[in-house]
Amino acid sequence: MWAGRRGQDYAIQGNILAGEGVVLAMERAFIETKGTLAERLCAALIAGDAEGGDARGKQSAALLVVKAGAGYGGYTDRAVDIRVDDHPEPFRELSRLLTLAQVNYAWNEAWTLFTQKKYAEALPHQERAARLGPENPEVLYDLGVLRLAAGKEAEAIEALKRALALNPKLKQQARGDKDLAGLRGEPAFEALMRE
Repeated sequence: MWAGRRGQDYAIQGNILAGEGVVLAMERAFIETKGTLAERLCAALIAGDAEGGDARGKQSAALLVVKAGAGYGGYTDRAVDIRVDDHPEPFRELSRLLTLAQVNYAWNEAWTLFTQKKYAEALPHQERAARLGPENPEVLYDLGVLRLAAGKEAEAIEALKRALALNPKLKQQARGDKDLAGLRGEPAFEALMRE
């Protein structure tokens, strides 16, 4: 049974791996994947699983990335801390949870900056959250709020339009939301509120 492999700044290891192909696939995925450390680690786990993974089967997976001050609100060092304790496809589920965690992290970063009135700095974080969670109406709603705060009125209305299409109940919130006051009286916004 194969146990692992190492290279510059990484090591790949496991208990009772199915064969050398597991660690080679993990290494290739880790090296070739673009993105955050968490995304690269998750890609490596999925690649290793596709090559047979643990010879005994699969049940759980976990991902922990630690970086000084990178946790929620900067209060912890846990940039990513997710786990799947029992699932038929734990690595795919871990990937899904990682995406949700990244949406929430970007969204939180955006909102923290928004409350500090750093609108231009906040917007890229919310745009990332929307790219990662394109079907999340609340993320899209807040994208509209942030775009408006950053002076991008037409783009704000577009984000709100997508949000309201996914969740029409948000229309009631939009009607009274003080963060959208700058759109009141605008024909495109008023038309959206009537739809």
